[in-house]
Amino acid sequence: LEVEDEENRQQRIGNLLEQLNSSSPPRNTFNAAPPTFEFGERKTFAVDPPSELLARIQDFLPRLKEENESLAQRIRDNPSSADIENIEEDAEQYIEM
Repeated sequence: LEVEDEENRQQRIGNLLEQLNSSSPPRNTFNAAPPTFEFGERKTFAVDPPSELLARIQDFLPRLKEENESLAQRIRDNPSSADIENIEEDAEQYIEM
């Protein structure tokens, strides 16, 4: 195993950086115009009225909020009631992860 000293390492890195600088074309980024993109023809489309899925989501989110608040209250009242890491020994069914 060959180990180079600090001076040789600095020289090697300097040479690599010089090679990178000399191989890439110079760029003037100060006065360059921003690139333009062709997006093609732009159209707008009518939006359908709310769908059944949107109605179900709008119904679900408040229920989820209520359940989270209920769980938070249960944790404040009895923290061990929400402990999913430790199951009771007499539990017949549980999911092991």
